[in-house]
Amino acid sequence: MSTKKVKLLSPFRYPGGKSQLAPRILDEIKPLLRGNLVYVEPFVGGGQMLCAMVNRQMPKRIIVNDKDKAVASFWECIADKDLTERLVEEIRKTVGMSNEELLKEYYRNKPLLNSDDFVTGGYAAILLNRTSYGGMLERGGPQGGKEQKNAAINMLSQYKPNESISRILALHEAIGSVLEVHNEDFSTIIEKYDHPGTLIYCDPPYVDVGDVYRPDNNMENDEDHIRLSETLRGVNKAWVVVSYGDHPWVSDLLYAWADIKKLPVDYSIAGRSGKRENHFELLIVNSPLSKRKSSPPYWELVKKLYFRTEAVIKHHEQMFREVGQALKVIRDNRLYKTPDNMTRTFAEYCTEERGGGRDYVYKLIRAAEVSVNVDTLSTTNEKPINESQVRPLTLEALSPEQQSKAWDMAVRMKPKDAKRVSSVLVKKAVEKVLNRPLTSDEKMFVSTGYSLGGVGVKFTGKADNSPISIQNAFLWTADDMLELIDRLEDDAVNESAGLKSITGMDYEDRTSLYASVRKIVEELQIKIEQTGFELRDR
Repeated sequence: MSTKKVKLLSPFRYPGGKSQLAPRILDEIKPLLRGNLVYVEPFVGGGQMLCAMVNRQMPKRIIVNDKDKAVASFWECIADKDLTERLVEEIRKTVGMSNEELLKEYYRNKPLLNSDDFVTGGYAAILLNRTSYGGMLERGGPQGGKEQKNAAINMLSQYKPNESISRILALHEAIGSVLEVHNEDFSTIIEKYDHPGTLIYCDPPYVDVGDVYRPDNNMENDEDHIRLSETLRGVNKAWVVVSYGDHPWVSDLLYAWADIKKLPVDYSIAGRSGKRENHFELLIVNSPLSKRKSSPPYWELVKKLYFRTEAVIKHHEQMFREVGQALKVIRDNRLYKTPDNMTRTFAEYCTEERGGGRDYVYKLIRAAEVSVNVDTLSTTNEKPINESQVRPLTLEALSPEQQSKAWDMAVRMKPKDAKRVSSVLVKKAVEKVLNRPLTSDEKMFVSTGYSLGGVGVKFTGKADNSPISIQNAFLWTADDMLELIDRLEDDAVNESAGLKSITGMDYEDRTSLYASVRKIVEELQIKIEQTGFELRDR
């Protein structure tokens, strides 16, 4: 009779599961894997880490928990022989099912995920995990969609009932007699099992992702991540091991009190740029002894970091005028040109030296000019501290005196508990000074810094090849305007999909601009053809 040990594998599939990373984590915490170990997992999920632990060293006792009722029901089945046999029998009934039959079984079982019967809930968990998109339970749809039109991706693609059965039987045989299952909040389990000789391993969902796959495990927001950190920090006797996706909030604040190591993840995925991006997992370990790192409580750390970073932001915000004036000198004096590149444009300088397009550069230049006017003419002690505050004052319709008057009015309109004058108040003050509401073009300018139509792009090119003059502080090209059309059309798509507007403009304002912008582009192209003049940035 063979005595060869069977390697345990989880029957579940979860994106971000620890099947590949688990052995490396165990290598890192090898000194903690002592005899008679009690192993606790407050977020057991599919149990990839649990399987790796048992394959490496059999704990004396295993306590698992999951707030998802169906997932907890599955592990209750593993802990009991009779329940395991009943669960296996349910899965065995699906062997040989057609794609259509399995789809019906999917919809029959989805409402049963929260069943009080362990076998019913456990079977629903396995079935939906293996047949739904991304392995999701509540939130997932059937693999391949309702129509099942793709033969390569359908209900049968990931459903392997015989494999699931063998893995389930092996799990019960290996750990059933020492397994204890809970369906509670993670904090209850951590506090309950804070004992010497205990290893508490936590694999919470990634920050900024939330638990898309198991929405009921009580870790859906920042407050839960903070609560987990504070609960683990309070552990005095057990060893704590946590694996998290790499995120500065986790390493710099949440777990500043623990030892952290970055583990490169074997897989990589293509990012938005199309390039392969490296990924890391944070391995957080904390001793129950007196070797803990000295660190203030979480909220004290947050307070210190907040005030420090706010001071930096305010300092640089208040430098917007100096930056804008310096950029104006570079632009007006052609300092961006070099002996080797006399054709270099200001737009190219902005892209190459300032790390982006010229839009924000021109905003800073206009804001600096207006800020000087306000400082000179204003009768209030409060002065502008950032570009967005004074953007409404940069409208061409305002004289320097009107700019100052609008600013003073906005300061008086500011609520007593407000720390600064908002751009919304400045916009309202501008409308009062002008004694009229802003036009669509002006609203666009105030919202985004783009200048259009009536704000003053005028073409005076003549057939005698005299230059085209652009009577506006912001110089537009055909490409600029075509790019803006794209942004406006993106807004229309966003609105139809129920998403937030990119430009912040009302639908009526956007649609009224389409014809205007296209007309300007057409006129610009015609004038260039008539004059033979090549339009470039100055």
